Amino acid sequence: AVALLASDTTIDLAEKNLGPADIVLIATWLSSTSTAGVTRVDVLGNPMGDSVKLLIDIFLKTERIRTMCGIAEGTVKLDLSKRNMDPSNVRLLAVELESMRATAGVAEVDISENLISGSKYKFNTKSNGVQTYDTDVSGIEALSTIKVKSLIMRGCELGPKAITALSSILATAGLARVDLSGNGGISGASWNDMRKQWDDSDSNLDGITALSSALPSSKIK
Repeated sequence: AVALLASDTTIDLAEKNLGPADIVLIATWLSSTSTAGVTRVDVLGNPMGDSVKLLIDIFLKTERIRTMCGIAEGTVKLDLSKRNMDPSNVRLLAVELESMRATAGVAEVDISENLISGSKYKFNTKSNGVQTYDTDVSGIEALSTIKVKSLIMRGCELGPKAITALSSILATAGLARVDLSGNGGISGASWNDMRKQWDDSDSNLDGITALSSALPSSKIK
């Protein structure tokens, strides 16, 4: 159970397995006058679904709330790797990065080893390999407005659709460096745990083709 008190100024709800219905309740509470003193919230690591739009709306309308992602003031290198982030989390993060509140000094963001494009593991176990890539690329698409220079996305199980979405935002995001290492599925390959090898290599080159086309007009050198 999560205890929410009217006297709280900082609320830590990270990785509490809060689903869309829970987020609706939290958004209602944050919109009430009883939370007038709240300035910092962390909801990362929860499967918020489209209910994240409620939190985004509250954040945009409430200047006193410095962060919904638990970001410390003055952070330059933001490490959110292995935080159980899904696409809904990235959508919220993108809004914070654009807002320049707690994130005003952030130059580098690391969201490695999070399933940020909605890829699914077989039997929900990483060692079994990916069953389905890129079920939701809305988080990656939302990154088009971020103002950071470096984005690290290692081992996020990104597939061709995610790379295509990333390619489409490179010109507007202003990124100078992107790290995509450890994403073995970007060319359509899938890991065969029984045989300990990659199958179907280069079966889908759409993402790589899109990335190759986008790089010349981006700031990435």
